[in-house]
Amino acid sequence: MNQTLISLQPDALLAWVWLRLGWGVVVVALWLTLARRWPSAARLGRPVALLLALSMWLPGAASPTWWLGLAFLSPSLLLVALCALAILDPRAGQPQRPLLDGASAATLVLAAAVLYLSIVAVLPNDVYRWGTAPLPFAVAAAAVAIGWLRLAQRRGRPPLAAFALCAALLGYALLRLPTGNAWDAVLDPWLALWAVWALASRAVGRVRRRLPTIG
Repeated sequence: MNQTLISLQPDALLAWVWLRLGWGVVVVALWLTLARRWPSAARLGRPVALLLALSMWLPGAASPTWWLGLAFLSPSLLLVALCALAILDPRAGQPQRPLLDGASAATLVLAAAVLYLSIVAVLPNDVYRWGTAPLPFAVAAAAVAIGWLRLAQRRGRPPLAAFALCAALLGYALLRLPTGNAWDAVLDPWLALWAVWALASRAVGRVRRRLPTIG
């Protein structure tokens, strides 16, 4: 049993690289998203993004990665994949090209709620331990990705979340990042908060569209 658990752990050097690369992608994507919304910061977008990416590799506490890792550990593969899409496609995240559509956001919120209830011992089983059984977890996650893909195609939108989930599953299968537990590959606190925000934004948008026009 111990040998099985050890075999699921990622290589130490690879985990070190991932910590810096992963947080670099997340921070750069966040900065570029903000820069695109502020015309005055548009010209500084790429130079600042490059500096942010390089700063992640500074030694010790001089690196933002040191503080991010201390507070939040490693980002999930799915979060990094979604942020990479946001960097590569400037239109990603717009209403017609959402990174997290309603189905994907709702699934992540539900998964986060179940995982949280399991951690605080409300549920009878330790759901987090299911992530150490890679094959069943991968089959379930692949089924979710197929569902996201079909729903996105039915609505005429690019299935960005489904693509990101497939990339996360593939990365986990090959590298066991970030911790060796499959849950950590597809979910983290920041991704869960992003999903909650996406659902809340959709709900507010629907309410506003239904309100009568004043004036």
